[in-house]
Amino acid sequence: MISGLQNWRYGHPVNTPTNHNVYCTISQQSDIGWGNLLEGWMVIEWETLQQEYYDLVQSRRTGASWSAMLLQRLWRISRALWEHRNEILHQ
Repeated sequence: MISGLQNWRYGHPVNTPTNHNVYCTISQQSDIGWGNLLEGWMVIEWETLQQEYYDLVQSRRTGASWSAMLLQRLWRISRALWEHRNEILHQ
């Protein structure tokens, strides 16, 4: 996910992972846009992948709570960036 966002930021193509499920998730996110991820448009497969990882390590955490927390953090980052740009613009 981080690699996808960084590549989107710099205009580079997204790297192709070897894991089929990760590849499909990245492809679906690319279809709706990485910029949209920052606005909360996250494909549900991210949650599914995280849940698979939690199941693998036998964690009691859930993919649903992970995705909700991630979206909140992304929104906070976007808000902070907007406030910073707005402050510079109107200073």
